[in-house]
Amino acid sequence: MALPSLREELRLTPGATNGNGSPAWVMHDPVNNRFFRIGWLDFEILLRWSLGSAEPIAAQIRAETTLHALAEDVDALADFLALHCLIRVSSSEGVSALQNRARERTAGWRQQLLRHYLFFRIPLLHPQFWLARMVAHLTWLFSGAMAGALVLISLLGLFLVTRQWDVFAHTFVDQLSWSGLLGYAGALVVAKTLHEAGHALTAARYGVRVAHMGVAWVVFFPMLYTDTSESWKLTNPRQRLAIASAGIVAELALAALATLAWSLAPDGSLRNALFYLATTG
Repeated sequence: MALPSLREELRLTPGATNGNGSPAWVMHDPVNNRFFRIGWLDFEILLRWSLGSAEPIAAQIRAETTLHALAEDVDALADFLALHCLIRVSSSEGVSALQNRARERTAGWRQQLLRHYLFFRIPLLHPQFWLARMVAHLTWLFSGAMAGALVLISLLGLFLVTRQWDVFAHTFVDQLSWSGLLGYAGALVVAKTLHEAGHALTAARYGVRVAHMGVAWVVFFPMLYTDTSESWKLTNPRQRLAIASAGIVAELALAALATLAWSLAPDGSLRNALFYLATTG
């Protein structure tokens, strides 16, 4: 049976190696912004997809590589591609199948309500243009000197807090009020905004496109989010880890700076605001 044609806009990029040392690739579907990790055998099959049928592809792979490919492997990959709509649809039957699948996904108001009740996202910004301009001027944020300075600031802030521990503890108790809750809510917004900015800037530093930023609602609870799904294109796992952890690092840096500033600030509204930021972070 002839194999279906692949969609022309699909992109393959090298991925991080598997745990056993074998190579891997990432297939990007730009229309749906989805990523699929494939192994060596799948890659070799796709390289020979133009041969048109399963047995010739498997035979050529056996002849040219050390892989023991079978026609069943090719058919399995074809089924996977069809399941995830990665093949070109040109026949009326294929179009009808896609339409039926779309109707199944949207049918049933109860299922739709449940799905959107549990999770939905509202994109607010498309920041890629501004991130590309900003990151060129903020390389110092990612330097070793900056990391060392933040460690020293953290230690100094904690040391100064221990010398004012009674004041710090009493301030925390005094803020357990309605006005204090509003202060913590404001500090939480600042901290989480910085959290997402950390993800976005780190992604831009490594050349990853940030498609959008916005608010995600999880069981009607709002949470800021940053779409860094394209970080799967990066082959260096340290870079992917840096993007994933950048939000936490940004919040810790905010807490360190706010703690030191609180220790040095005079009594007043500014010191209260710094206290909210320090304890929230």
